[in-house]
Amino acid sequence: MRAPLTGRPWRDLSLTPLTCGPALRVLQELDPQDRREAGCALNGDASPDFLLREFLRRQGEGGHVFVAWSHRPEGGADPFAILGVAAIIASGVGSAALLARRHDRWRPQLRALAFALRVDLPPWARLQGFHRLEARSWSDHPTAGTLLGAIGFRHELRLVGFAAGGADFDLYALSTRPSPGA
Repeated sequence: MRAPLTGRPWRDLSLTPLTCGPALRVLQELDPQDRREAGCALNGDASPDFLLREFLRRQGEGGHVFVAWSHRPEGGADPFAILGVAAIIASGVGSAALLARRHDRWRPQLRALAFALRVDLPPWARLQGFHRLEARSWSDHPTAGTLLGAIGFRHELRLVGFAAGGADFDLYALSTRPSPGA
């Protein structure tokens, strides 16, 4: 399998451009904390249909939206996450989002995806013109900070009262610049 981000092989995982059927499978079985976070960020509506329309809208506006798949050894694959990256107002800065099926059930696949993205996301983002990616996470989400850290994002600050209903969010950032000597 080859990752569309860099073309390097990924073991037991792949990303494909967003399509409705697989995306709805993910969104209908969304991790409860991911659904709560999405509801906070989007002013309350975190239904599968609404979230799908939001991802399709962002894709239609030039954003990059992918479905992550887990491939079974006996054949076949299951969609387990949606990854989106879109430009924001600041030049060269992108906003990243990841929603996944139940983290307790899909933990090994999320761990493998985090490792693959840690390697492939920065060079892919550079090729897209991003020198920085930002992700915002509901501050009470029990696993998002760990997952973002595993991908390579660093916590920068707490956004007090950032979202609907005054929910606090945390801002994470990932520099896509190569490290010195790399």
